[in-house]
Amino acid sequence: MTSLTDAQYSSAVAAKLVIATPANAINVTEVSAARAVTLGKDDKVATLTVSDTAANVMGNLGALQTAKFALSNAAPISLSDATSASITLTANTWNGSQAVLGKIANLATADVTVTGAAATDVVALAQSGKVDHISLATGLTTLTKAQALAISTNGVTIAGAPSVVLGAGETLSLVDKSAFAQPCMSGC
Repeated sequence: MTSLTDAQYSSAVAAKLVIATPANAINVTEVSAARAVTLGKDDKVATLTVSDTAANVMGNLGALQTAKFALSNAAPISLSDATSASITLTANTWNGSQAVLGKIANLATADVTVTGAAATDVVALAQSGKVDHISLATGLTTLTKAQALAISTNGVTIAGAPSVVLGAGETLSLVDKSAFAQPCMSGC
């Protein structure tokens, strides 16, 4: 099997060097998220290795779901941001895009926020090892003890201050840490 970068593959196609190549015979690396959608339809491409910024990967998330690399034999996606990327997704997008999100090798290094989380999503989000912040769905103000423990045990922050039902009528409020952010006053 042949491996080429996207630039090499594009040059070979332009020079008509890959015309006789059998289907599923080329691995293409260093592919942008937008280009992966096009290459995913090319029958000569066996696998794609995507390397792009978090913004570009998230901006193409829906289209990437249908690209060839979303299949089980595909190579991982690498976020190429120089610093830790900040990613915000709705809970529906998070849940519906696992074929692609699961391929992002360095997603755990990004600062990931999931918004609109239902009570049923909280534990899985907190235990994923990839979500840093959870914003609950509108109107959701109470979590179970198990949900609160999953959040606190995994170092995930939660927006708002929902109550936690502990049992026997006891409740405990989780504190929204962002409400207490104080500017440095001197010598910090």
